Amino acid sequence: MIHGAAGSVGGFAVQFAKQKGAWVAAAIKGADREYASTLGADEVVDYEAAPFEEALSPLDLILDVIGGEIQERSVKALRKGGILVSTVGIHVAGQARSRGIETRDFAVRSDGEQLSEIAKLVDAGKLKLNVGTVLPLNKAREAHELVESGRAKGKVVLKVRD
Repeated sequence: MIHGAAGSVGGFAVQFAKQKGAWVAAAIKGADREYASTLGADEVVDYEAAPFEEALSPLDLILDVIGGEIQERSVKALRKGGILVSTVGIHVAGQARSRGIETRDFAVRSDGEQLSEIAKLVDAGKLKLNVGTVLPLNKAREAHELVESGRAKGKVVLKVRD
């Protein structure tokens, strides 16, 4: 399961997992159901509407990009021997360990070779991008403020030239 599957990181994670042949549950807010389905998710769950930890457990792996209560609930959804991966830090390590669940922090690092492979997937139409707002470069401050506000839907892109 991938939390925040309709967001930037989660949306890419759904697509990468599907390309590797995984069965993927996308955990989203209700309004993002259709978008998550277009990314290839096998099942889409609104984590605000129903307890995903009861509906989908036991799961093998959960990618958490949200943290907080969602991470706490995720531990309950994993099978013994399952893995909780988080991009926002592991805050439930003790609880996970007591249930036989492995935890891993995940951080992105720049890698030109991987970025080149991702660009090839985009060019081939095999990776969907969710571009929400395009602003000219001289609006970089406004773009940054939009991203920081948490109100941006999709990627905020700065246009360098016409």
